[in-house]
Amino acid sequence: MNRARMMTGSHDAETKGEAELYETPPGAVRALLAAEPFFLRRQTILEPACGPGQLVAALQAAGHDVTAADKFDYEARWKSAPDTIRTWGRDFLAVPPDTSCRAVVMNPPYSKADAFIEKALCCAPRVYALLERGWAQGEGDARCELADSGKLVREYAFRERLEMHRDGFPEELRQSQARKHSWFVFVNGAGRGDGSWITRRISCIGGQWDA
Repeated sequence: MNRARMMTGSHDAETKGEAELYETPPGAVRALLAAEPFFLRRQTILEPACGPGQLVAALQAAGHDVTAADKFDYEARWKSAPDTIRTWGRDFLAVPPDTSCRAVVMNPPYSKADAFIEKALCCAPRVYALLERGWAQGEGDARCELADSGKLVREYAFRERLEMHRDGFPEELRQSQARKHSWFVFVNGAGRGDGSWITRRISCIGGQWDA
């Protein structure tokens, strides 16, 4: 059964450059699941910037229940289970918080990462965001608040560079453009409150792009 839903104001991702789609390597998701004890039990998870569903598929393969959404329409390229509850045309930053999940796991648009994290913390007690490693050293009031308030509690920094590239990036240039990434972990009310967090090094499990 197809569980896809379309909301008014949806956009065709094929023609909208603002989508900022960088598909998530399955090996990067497996590394997070192996490192974080929270995922030892089956969890209900929201992925609010799911794209074609690469991250969703990796979470489902580990036994988790995932609800997916995106501002753009990727139905024609959907890669995860056909019965996944998914909504296209849902602007995460413009809709009321969905509080039905226990965690948000996402690879958000980098230009809107701070806003996505803040909104995600209104949806669930735990937020896992895959970002370039330098995100935490960047400027901005929202970013400082996220760290200083103690909500940023852990960083899982990849030893290798992840080959994550904007949708449509030329294949022959991908390896040379690989960058350093980390999973940043935010927990409401559980941090140190002194602007510090724990950093651990991890590696992709089973390769970056194998199924």
